[in-house]
Amino acid sequence: MKSKNIYSKILRCQKCFLHKPLCICEDIQRLLYANKIKFHFVIHRKEWITTSNTARIVAMTLSNKEIYTFADGNPHEHLDLNKLPNDPNKTVIMFPLTGLEIDVDVDKKNLSENAKINTENITDIIVPDGNWNNTKRMAKKLHIAIKAPFITLKSDRLSKYRLRKQPDLKFLSTFEAVVQAIKFFEEDVSKSHIENLFDLFDKFVDRSLWVNGRILEQDLKYPLDKTAKQFFPNKIIHL
Repeated sequence: MKSKNIYSKILRCQKCFLHKPLCICEDIQRLLYANKIKFHFVIHRKEWITTSNTARIVAMTLSNKEIYTFADGNPHEHLDLNKLPNDPNKTVIMFPLTGLEIDVDVDKKNLSENAKINTENITDIIVPDGNWNNTKRMAKKLHIAIKAPFITLKSDRLSKYRLRKQPDLKFLSTFEAVVQAIKFFEEDVSKSHIENLFDLFDKFVDRSLWVNGRILEQDLKYPLDKTAKQFFPNKIIHL
């Protein structure tokens, strides 16, 4: 007998993609930030509709951003590369496998001269987003097309993204990487705002894991309110 997931009958929020009783859009709205650095999210077409995608969530917290669809073979959905910034002195592509390594936990005054020179005039950050194979291919094509250099962000903070298996323990999800970039590039951002963004991320992961039956209610970091509880048991029921 095939198992049925009772959650399939509950509508999802069209913005955060969580089931409506678990929606975090109000939390996201409270954290909306007027960032000076502009983020350009280049999201693979298959990734955009994935409920575990984190780029969609972090983009909702930023007022200064653009979102593009990467859809090779489909010109109607594929981004126009001419829309992307292409000044190599002011634009970087954020990618963890190559490029200038920046330790976001180090005070800017203590950065190497190379890091200072290559980051002080940055106005635009391009963020390729997809599964790891797609992201590598996208990043390479973007680099060839617009000639922007790569940067990779280093931090002592390990990823808490437990929805998918990371190829390396040091890799961060798109959400976490963008928050680290905000921490480094946005001089007026407060420590409390950064922590609140990470709390939002943890909440998103927490609820996603619970809906998928991967953790029990008592193991949630963020307790559910009564409204959510009346729709959900603490595990997936198989019928």
